[in-house]
Amino acid sequence: MDEARTTAVVQRYLDELVGNSPAEPVVRALLDWAVRRLRLLCGSQLHRGYPRLMGPPLNLQTDEMLSAVAERLLKALRQARPATVRQFFALASQHMRWELNDLARRLDEVPATVELREELVPVQTGSDWTHPRRPPNPQRDREPAGR
Repeated sequence: MDEARTTAVVQRYLDELVGNSPAEPVVRALLDWAVRRLRLLCGSQLHRGYPRLMGPPLNLQTDEMLSAVAERLLKALRQARPATVRQFFALASQHMRWELNDLARRLDEVPATVELREELVPVQTGSDWTHPRRPPNPQRDREPAGR
């Protein structure tokens, strides 16, 4: 599928949206046709602008982002009526940025995980607890009388 053909077909669907035909089937067909280019745009924005979202804990993939953007576009195109292919992809790019910004904001709100270092964890041996960095002290570690 070459770019000129995609542009022409997307423009035909956009022209159909202007008419009185039901919008939902036209919008779905439009997104089905434009999905390849939308996937490229999603991947480009994700990899270039938000690489930290691709790592843990989100591990965001291009297809997951594309799914979220397609859902956003379905809702947006109920009211917005881009007249040109350029306006359609500008609308799609705006929703991609909003989706990525929402995910980045939510990631920033999650408390950072701290690495657990084994040498700092208390070790239990038998019935008495010892700390690996603190040698046993008979005065301090003595069991209280009456136990």
